[in-house]
Amino acid sequence: MAGFSTDGDYFIYLESSRDTGAGIPKSTMQLVALDSNACIQGGCLKTRYSESDSALSLKVAEDSLLEQTWSIRQNLQLTPPAGGDSLPVLSRSRTADGTETMTVRLANQQPLQLRLQQKRIPAQQIGQEFTKDRAAMQIAVSYDGQRRSLGSLNEFRDWVLDYSIREVKLSPDGKHVVVLVTAMEPAFEGTLATTIVQGFEL
Repeated sequence: MAGFSTDGDYFIYLESSRDTGAGIPKSTMQLVALDSNACIQGGCLKTRYSESDSALSLKVAEDSLLEQTWSIRQNLQLTPPAGGDSLPVLSRSRTADGTETMTVRLANQQPLQLRLQQKRIPAQQIGQEFTKDRAAMQIAVSYDGQRRSLGSLNEFRDWVLDYSIREVKLSPDGKHVVVLVTAMEPAFEGTLATTIVQGFEL
């Protein structure tokens, strides 16, 4: 589930996955206020199941979060959410250090440029212990002579290997933009792609 509130001020993203080791289901919900680019109080949740719950379906995991946030979603006009428009990509590039530059076209035909920078701290072994993979990101936004930044290179997230811009969406009223960022996390086998919602008002 993903989409904007009726007034375009909020965005919901619900995703699920299953642990590649024990098969434990996991659902994560983000309810983001786009003007402040921050989770609303009580709106960003994740399930916490154990190995004994590995037989549960992903739908059960998702439903548990939907039930917990029903009144919040109703108040924010997110029942149901509105899809919005995926903005067309005009150009995209990525450098060896993980810096990504993407230009998309807004509904008024004006270009909007996003430049994602990241800092990555790989896990290390210190004695018998291993540290966590950590990464921080910041997105510089440029359009119509204006500039703003989302995130910070000083705010690291644990268990993240790399960031990449996946999609840019415009709210139905054309006043808010959401950037869906893929965060690659280490998994029991390989990696797992998760999503981080970033947003702002035009």
